[in-house]
Amino acid sequence: MVEGYALGTTAQFIRCLRISLGSTAELHSHLKISMDLELLPKADGELVVALAERALRLLIGLLRSLDSRRGQTPFPNPDSPKQRRP
Repeated sequence: MVEGYALGTTAQFIRCLRISLGSTAELHSHLKISMDLELLPKADGELVVALAERALRLLIGLLRSLDSRRGQTPFPNPDSPKQRRP
């Protein structure tokens, strides 16, 4: 994110934010798998998963804001894990 900002153009910043979004989504997935396999204690896992979800929402919000200024396609709304699970 800092690298993209330092490059000085909105396009470069958005590119780096999208990379950050992918990395954060990957981390979120790894955390969920670690919890499912009981490699991560439930209380700790829930805390870090919530932080990862917060980071995802912040990144998506920032990308939406920047893309709307440039007329790019919108991002989907991030679902809350409570809404996705039965």
